[in-house]
Amino acid sequence: KNGQSKGKAGSMHLASPQQGIMGASAVVGSSISHAVGAALVSKIKNENRIFVTNFGDGALEQGVFNESLNFASPYQI
Repeated sequence: KNGQSKGKAGSMHLASPQQGIMGASAVVGSSISHAVGAALVSKIKNENRIFVTNFGDGALEQGVFNESLNFASPYQI
């Protein structure tokens, strides 16, 4: 709590919105929905931005993968 990172460590606390790094999550596949949500907000604000997320083949078996694709499709994001 008193150290350099104030008790936070690991990939779950990597974020720098000022530099376009929206954050990370240790939950398999959860970054997919985060990217879709950020892209939707960017589209609503008429920003010309690209959102990228990394995930492995294990994330394709998570419900969030198909749910995110289904959600993004009608909005064309």
